[in-house]
Amino acid sequence: MKTIYLLTEKGWTPFDFDAEETKAELSKRNISIGYGASIGYRASIGNGASIGNGASITKSIFITGTKHTVNWYGCGNIIIGCHNKEIEWWVKNYKLIGEKENYTKAEIDEYYGYIKICETLQSKQ
Repeated sequence: MKTIYLLTEKGWTPFDFDAEETKAELSKRNISIGYGASIGYRASIGNGASIGNGASITKSIFITGTKHTVNWYGCGNIIIGCHNKEIEWWVKNYKLIGEKENYTKAEIDEYYGYIKICETLQSKQ
């Protein structure tokens, strides 16, 4: 069985990819997956995202930090762990979210450095 995970009110929920229930759920959400498409293990694409024919990401960063990964794809957002926020939000709120996620002061400083790297690269887009 092929499995697809969709975000529901219960969190990430597995669906049998070929089941009619899944096809109905994808249709309800206006989601289509083209022939031969694949998305890697644990990858996610946010609400309202689209990837056009021949689209490419010219700059991106993937950092394995002390606690969570950091992802930046040149689109103005940074994903740290499961939090996907605009760069400006991270710059203003990094300490609060770090404390909420039980980061040490050193880890908060580490991730602020990653945020600043992403901010610098974004400004050069």
